[in-house]
This record gives sequence, C-alpha cells and structure tokens, in this order.
Amino acid sequence: MDKLNKLYTKENLDTRFFQIYFEKPIGNTLDDCLNKEELKNLDRNKIIKVINNDCILTPDSWNEYKDLFFDQRMKGYKKSCLIEQKIELEIEKLKLLTLKNDDYKVLAANYKKLLINKKDELNRQLNKKSKQEKKTSYEWQGNQDKDLPELHKLMTDKYKLIASETTQKQIEAVFTAKPIQSINPIKWHQDNASELLYFIIKLEQSNNIVHNPKKTDYQRLDACFINTDGKRFNVKWKSLKTNLRINLSQDKQDAIDKLVKEF
Repeated sequence: MDKLNKLYTKENLDTRFFQIYFEKPIGNTLDDCLNKEELKNLDRNKIIKVINNDCILTPDSWNEYKDLFFDQRMKGYKKSCLIEQKIELEIEKLKLLTLKNDDYKVLAANYKKLLINKKDELNRQLNKKSKQEKKTSYEWQGNQDKDLPELHKLMTDKYKLIASETTQKQIEAVFTAKPIQSINPIKWHQDNASELLYFIIKLEQSNNIVHNPKKTDYQRLDACFINTDGKRFNVKWKSLKTNLRINLSQDKQDAIDKLVKEF
C-alpha cells in the first residue's frame, strides 16, 4: 500500500504542481450540502477557494493564468521568505517534476522562463534602488555658508522664482549634495518648466554647481524641484531643452541671468 501511495503521489506531482484555484463568494455553491439551519446562518458573501477542471493548467491556458499561478505559488511560502529566495526554491522544485507528459514539459519551460524574468526584474530594481541611494542633490561650488542664504533670499524675495514658504534648510539640502531620497523638494513659483530648466542650466554653465558638461541630470532636477501643485513637472526635459530659448521669454532669461551673476 505504501508503494502504491508513493507511485500515485509521484505520478500526480506534475498535475498538482501546475494547479491553481479560484476565489469566489460562496453564493449557492453549498446549497445541496447543508441543511436549512446551516444555510440560514451561511454568509454567502464569504470568499472560498474553488477548484474545478479549469484549475489544471495547460499550455493553452498558460498565458491567461500565469500571473495568478505565480502569485499563488509565492503565497505558499512563509512571509519571512524573501521573494528572491522563493524564486530560487521554485526553480529547484521544477527539477523534481517527472515531466513525462509533453504538456508539462512545455509548462515547466514556460514557468522557468517566467521565474528567470522575475529574477532579472528584481535585480534591475535592486540596482536601480542602489543607484538612487547613491544619487545626491546639487553641490554648490562656491562658499556654501555665505552664498546659500543669499541665494534663498534672492529666489524668494527679489526674483520670486520659488514659493515664498521655501525655507533656507530646503535650499541648503538641494545645493549641498544630500541623498535625493531625503530631499524636501522646492516648489517652483509657476507652472513653467522651461524657466526652471534654464535656471539649472545657467548654474551649470557658470560653474556654480557641480555637473556633467555633456549631460543635464534630469533625475536630480525632478528630485529637487516640483511644480506649483506639489507634483513633478509633467514634461520631457530633454525635448524641452532643445527649444529652451524659444519657449522662454527674453525677460525671464534676463532675470535669471542677472540672478546667477550675483555669484
């Protein structure tokens, strides 16, 4: 009997592995299984797991249910298990399947490809996060203790380029190479992305801030300055830069030029 159970388990391993379940309200599902008193107390809106013939995956149904299958496989692990660990364990479990059926060979290949893609995406996200953590705000190249309080005063009071409530600490954070995730961004005074971009470019050209002469850092710009509504500017900075002098009035260019010459 033990040998028979082992054989049964092994032969059905592939079927049980490539199986999903559906979550649906109880509704009328149990009407034929319960007595009147039990049905009276039944919460028909309660969500239950339903398993039927559609729950056995096939190559034809793979694309429709692959995301659901992946999510349910991940839920089978303890919460303390990291997603990357779960993916590695799933790849190892694929090696234990018998795959005597061609359909399951196709499913296993599809699932392995999905797992590898998930793993690659996680690595890309981790690398992106690591780069962002290393990313800093602008770095003022002059006398920061002397210049930044003056810059704050000029931008809020005289030229009114930023919101009046902008604090000196915000200015200091934006221009002293702080991690960008810690920045409380400065609100620009108008919905005028061209004006903001022109201001940053002039600071670069005058060597007031450290910069790459071949490329403007738009990620840094987005992290340090926001629109009047408190959101990022909804623009493509690179395209905006192409026609910057055409899009921005001469008066605004002159005002920023004058401000930058103060330093």
